[in-house]
Amino acid sequence: ESGLKLSNYCNLVISRQGNSIRFLPECDIVVYKNITINGGNLRTRSTNYPQRVMVNGDIIINNGSLELRSINQFLKSFIINGSINVEYGGILKTTGNSSIAHQIMIGGDLNVNGEYNTYFRDGNDICKVTTTFFGTDTSRITGTGTVRFYTLTCDKGTDASAMLIAQNPHLSSAHDE
Repeated sequence: ESGLKLSNYCNLVISRQGNSIRFLPECDIVVYKNITINGGNLRTRSTNYPQRVMVNGDIIINNGSLELRSINQFLKSFIINGSINVEYGGILKTTGNSSIAHQIMIGGDLNVNGEYNTYFRDGNDICKVTTTFFGTDTSRITGTGTVRFYTLTCDKGTDASAMLIAQNPHLSSAHDE
């Protein structure tokens, strides 16, 4: 590693073979268009630093994974102004051990044909992420993959015409355990 922390990206594309792991820098990040994962694994670091990742486009996971990893009490936040698309073979998940709930905020849709899991428990290790849909347009949860929420929140403002529509048959909650 060079120690250089890049905090601004036009598009961030990860294309790796196998189980290779790439870490996001330990700083707040702005991606002006999309994060695309075509293979390999992209993770947040488990460090003593709160982190905010702002994506002005979409997160697209074609293959591989995006992992929100935390073993401390510093908030990890992903704010996506567009949609999240997790294709077959793709995973968005959380791991680690943290007593606070991290955040994923989605301004568009959540389409899952792979796996979206925002709750991790392994013995005494627990990591959880709150998923919030925001904005003034209707959002949809679609696809045929597995979707597991720790907490799901819909904040569509005061306009009653904006809704969250769940069309995925494989939704579950960590509270179902």
